[in-house]
Amino acid sequence: MFKGPLPAEVNYRKFAGNSTKLEGTVPVSAFGRLKESIANDKGEVQAKLEFRRGKKQKTLIIGHISANLELVCQNCLEPFATGLESSFRWVLVVDEDALIALNSDDEGVICGEDSVNIVDLLEDELLVSLPMVAKHNEGECSFVAQHTDDDAIAAASSGESDIDTYQPFASLAELKNQFDRSE
Repeated sequence: MFKGPLPAEVNYRKFAGNSTKLEGTVPVSAFGRLKESIANDKGEVQAKLEFRRGKKQKTLIIGHISANLELVCQNCLEPFATGLESSFRWVLVVDEDALIALNSDDEGVICGEDSVNIVDLLEDELLVSLPMVAKHNEGECSFVAQHTDDDAIAAASSGESDIDTYQPFASLAELKNQFDRSE
């Protein structure tokens, strides 16, 4: 088993033939697309990868990644730390036809050459693992809402609402009232 910083690219056919296992880290700064979705590029991603041959001599990468990242809360726009973890099983194929021929439960990755870019594959997995909307846990956010929906509904029904509501057809209602009175 190889331990240490993970190489960016590996010969997956050779690794699968030898049933190679890799365990190591990749700096977050190496993931260009991921950096656009996080607060900073500090830290490392830990990965365990196993290359092997599966059924019908398919090349497989089975692994697990974990990372502690800082995301930007979409409520208060302040950074917060979160942990991401993901396990995966990829079948490496040479073209789209082979990808289409895979079983529906197999996750395929097209790799036409003998080498595969590990950093790109791990980055894709991390991007998919990110939350749809990054937010602090309940009660941890520094953003305090002025009104809750329940407060606004109660105030509006009692006529005490101090919330300005845009009414795009209000002027048409006034014109209609004037027209009705003139008849």
